[in-house]
Order: sequence, then C-alpha cells, then structure tokens
Amino acid sequence: ADPQPSYPVIMFIHGGGWVEGDKSDMTPFVDTLRKLMAGYAVVNMNYRLAYNNSVNIFPTQENDVKSAIEHYLSRAEEYLVADDLVLLGASAGGHLAMLHAYKNDPDGHVRAVVDFFGPFDLAALWNNGIIQQLILYGATGSLLADNPALYASSSPSEYVTGNAPPTIALQGGADPLVPPSQTSQLIA
Repeated sequence: ADPQPSYPVIMFIHGGGWVEGDKSDMTPFVDTLRKLMAGYAVVNMNYRLAYNNSVNIFPTQENDVKSAIEHYLSRAEEYLVADDLVLLGASAGGHLAMLHAYKNDPDGHVRAVVDFFGPFDLAALWNNGIIQQLILYGATGSLLADNPALYASSSPSEYVTGNAPPTIALQGGADPLVPPSQTSQLIA
C-alpha cells in the first residue's frame, strides 16, 4: 500500500506440471504473505504453458521466468522497490525458481529460494515412473533417452553450487508426483 524503495521482493511462480496453472492459483497467498512479511513487496507471475507435447515446450518456461525477472529488474526503480528477490515456487514453480536462481542469475539478485516440492533433477524424476514420464514428456516434447541434454540443462541439480542462494525446501512424504527423493537430493 505504501511501498518504500528499500523493499525487497518475493516473487511467486505457480505450479501445474509446466502444462497448467496460472498466477491466480497463488493469489490467495498474496494477502497472507503481505501481512506476514510487511517489509516485502509481492510479485505474482505467469509463464507460458506447454501444450500438446510440441507448443511452448522447454525451455520456454525457463526463458519466460528469466524475461519476467529481467523486465521487473529493469523497472525496480520505477516500482520503488529493491532489486533483491526471493523466489517462491510450488511444484513446477519451485523447479523454475531453483533453475533461475542457480543458472540464470549472474548478478546475484536472487537472495533466497523457497521451494515447495519442486523437481530438482529431471532425469531422476523421469526414472521415477510413468506418471512423471508423461508429465515430463508433455513439458519437454521428448523422451529422456532422445534428449538427455535438454533434461540436464533444465535441471537445477546441474547448476547448484556452494555459492547458490540459500534455499529452503519443503516436501511432503507422500507426494504422488514429485517424490521426496527430489528434495533429499537437493539437501544432500
């Protein structure tokens, strides 16, 4: 309501298996977060959804997150907020938050990542089962065996280092889509 130029930003990235969902899915959490984190501005973003195993397939979503953040950062002064970001994502959004923070943030604007059950290693996720394979095929348009380079370049596990922004990962023990092993691999 009364932004100050020093406010850091929490940027929400929605989930949906990269093929569904919308920023409006996160809207109910915006007001709660604004009350809990009064010293932060909140940005709720969208990305293009993959469709029919051939339209907007990876790395479209990665590039959309990168473009949205670059756009936001180019206008941070106009929006009267700092260029420090916390990326918060759920499921596919958690994956995209980690991927951006670990791979596409050379200037270090991402100060922290909040990952709610996001995939960390897409090849390992592929090997988890048929449901995960169908989801990943829908998002990438390819089988792991046909395009291992795409799976690697789209996996936060390939880019995380000791210099990565602090990350908190929250994962349920009975998640049917993103197995707890994904988060275990991140925190190992």
